[in-house]
Amino acid sequence: MGEVYRARDTRLGRTVAVKVLPDHIAGREDARGRFEREAPAVASLNHPHICTLHDIGPNYMVLELIEGETLAARIEKGALPLEQALKLAVQIADALDRAHQAGVTHRDVKPQNIMLT
Repeated sequence: MGEVYRARDTRLGRTVAVKVLPDHIAGREDARGRFEREAPAVASLNHPHICTLHDIGPNYMVLELIEGETLAARIEKGALPLEQALKLAVQIADALDRAHQAGVTHRDVKPQNIMLT
């Protein structure tokens, strides 16, 4: 529901991802509320396969930038070898298990939201 941009954190000298809630969505109370609930949920998770939340503000989140390609982009190139697909499935399941143990349900798991590094 947000738009994600690559940005530079000039205070800490790092490249980050900034997720912004667009004005046309920020005006909707339900969408804004979901976005605001997302930040503490993300911040509560610490796992090698889940991005880190660095900062929040009104209608934006600053997140760890994950370099790589999305699973969707990789799938467009053709089928994954079985060994690689199984390795990815285990990593994704492990991250989701950690989130679920923390009471967090990711409501938008899809290849476009999974980064391969």
